[in-house]
Amino acid sequence: MKQLPLHVVYSSLKRMSLPDQIETLCKLVALEKPYSVRRNELESLLQGKRTKQIRKECSRRVTETQGNRA
Repeated sequence: MKQLPLHVVYSSLKRMSLPDQIETLCKLVALEKPYSVRRNELESLLQGKRTKQIRKECSRRVTETQGNRA
């Protein structure tokens, strides 16, 4: 199986929603050999996406709690 370059994978992920991006990256990471450079790069991208999702959820919760106080 020929692998797509990471920049092509990244550009196709941009069109997906954030949860779909995370799910797809998890599946791609699982396909790679442990300790490979490509897997490491995919895991780094996945970590960034998960951090982005957590920040979104936290900011949404803060906004909701501030709205309940008013």
